[in-house]
Amino acid sequence: MFGYGREVDMWKEQLSEALKRDDVYNGEFTFAGNKEVFILEDDHERMKIFAYNLGKYGANTFFAQTSKGMIEELQENNCDVLFLDHDLGGQQMVASGEDTGYEVAKWLSENKEYMPKYVFIHSFNPVGAINMKALLPESLVCPGAWNFL
Repeated sequence: MFGYGREVDMWKEQLSEALKRDDVYNGEFTFAGNKEVFILEDDHERMKIFAYNLGKYGANTFFAQTSKGMIEELQENNCDVLFLDHDLGGQQMVASGEDTGYEVAKWLSENKEYMPKYVFIHSFNPVGAINMKALLPESLVCPGAWNFL
């Protein structure tokens, strides 16, 4: 589940499909400038990398640093692609509970009308990622995704 070979190729293919538009092609991925990409992340350096890497392909990005903030944004706006971190608030390797990506995954599993077509779990917390994947079986676990875009 946490390898970087076949799994990275698989989620890169899914991400390419998620952001595809026929008239924009850069040789590796096809991206659309009108796609909404929501990212649950509290690390400012990772946020900068996500914004840069997705921005160069024209994706519109929104960041939330709390589970509550992400749930509110999902309720108010449509999202094409969602990236979820597990550990928030500067903490690492925390149990699934309040203000973690798990809360967003749980909310989405209970409110499927807000479910984006593509969900990527980019957390390095293996237990947290597994717990989130259990709630969102169609999601892909891709730790460190911001480095591979």
